[in-house]
Amino acid sequence: MKKEQIERLKKANNISDVARDLGMIIKNNMTHCFYPDRHNNNDIHPSLYINPNYQTFKCMACGVNGDVITLLQLKIGLSFTETLEFLAKRAGLDINNNQQNNFKINKLTKLSISNNDYEQYTDIYESFLVLCNEPSKEARQWLYDRGFTEKTISRMKLKWAGSPKLIFNQLRFLYSSDRLSESGLVNKSGKLFCYDHKFIWTYFKDSKPVYLQGRSICKDIKPKEMNISKPVPFPYNIDVLKQNPHTVIVCEGVIDTLSLIEHDFLAIGVIGVQGFKDNWLTLLKNVKVKVAFDADLAGQQASEKLVIKMKNFGINAESVILPGGFDINRFFLVIENMKDAKVI
Repeated sequence: MKKEQIERLKKANNISDVARDLGMIIKNNMTHCFYPDRHNNNDIHPSLYINPNYQTFKCMACGVNGDVITLLQLKIGLSFTETLEFLAKRAGLDINNNQQNNFKINKLTKLSISNNDYEQYTDIYESFLVLCNEPSKEARQWLYDRGFTEKTISRMKLKWAGSPKLIFNQLRFLYSSDRLSESGLVNKSGKLFCYDHKFIWTYFKDSKPVYLQGRSICKDIKPKEMNISKPVPFPYNIDVLKQNPHTVIVCEGVIDTLSLIEHDFLAIGVIGVQGFKDNWLTLLKNVKVKVAFDADLAGQQASEKLVIKMKNFGINAESVILPGGFDINRFFLVIENMKDAKVI
């Protein structure tokens, strides 16, 4: 493949979007390095900078750097040819006749992210959830401290992976190593994605699990959340749209979504303020949308951009301005504390 063809392929795949599709959490263009062992603190504070202007990345500590091709190779171990196949399919380029782009690409790799890819692994995700437990006493207290009641815990089917090794061994009796790896449940180290992140958030579509996210309740473990190594197919709680709501709130992350659900709001959550994908716009075409990201600068800027994008698509959208420094969960906690103190 010629150099100009590769450059065209790279331009068709935004590096930030590709990183998020692979489960990387990006905030203020920073994410965790591929090599935490090269850092004195295991990269607790994200050191890898993704430059949206030049479509490159660089770790400000260990120096590893590259473009979207390098990112895919380091993150999921693809060969150069496999990476080009992956990017071509992701961008929806013509890989059969190739008349416009003249790409000579063979059969798509198993890491395809076609529209129905998420449906291939629901059986594995269901088995995984069956092997998980209800939240432990400690985990429940963690939820109570954040304002969640048993009603929300049960309604949203929150789970606890109390024994990751045991769950992994049981899954290996049910499924091949290849399928477990392809499902994203097993990371490059051969461990379950939730080894240190035992709280399990489940993304359902038509009541079927299509994506999983783990959360640590230990302050010493960073990052706080760990996703399976698969693209995020839908926002969290997307099935709320089956109620044909008049208004839905788009917020940042599962915790904020749960907070809104706890207070009887209809909400969906995205991973990070840049986590809303363009192909999700059609899901909200007939709904009034309120975007309620965190009240920091990054959150408000992202909110404004998303609202503009939605309006251009014909969606009735507006931003929700939270008090300075607040996210949705903290906002409700403060309100509840004020009520308990009889201030309001």
